[in-house]
Amino acid sequence: MSTGDLVIEGQDLGTDLPIPGLDGVTEYEYGWHIQASDVASLIDALGGQPDDDVLTLLLDRIPEKPSERLGPFFEDHGIHAEFWSRFED
Repeated sequence: MSTGDLVIEGQDLGTDLPIPGLDGVTEYEYGWHIQASDVASLIDALGGQPDDDVLTLLLDRIPEKPSERLGPFFEDHGIHAEFWSRFED
């Protein structure tokens, strides 16, 4: 990972999380890695200015269900984001 890269990680815990096709899942972890060279494009896609805090912009734009909404947002705006996930029951 390079200096200036953005890493976003999250976790959903509960009983029988609503993950299609995976009944009984109680733990879901996920994350995205965005290289520093793509962070300015992300800030622009979020309607921010170069000096704005990217995490604040993300929370303002996508305050709910980030595990479902971040991936499509990145894709719709041409932001290269490496995704990973894992789950347990």
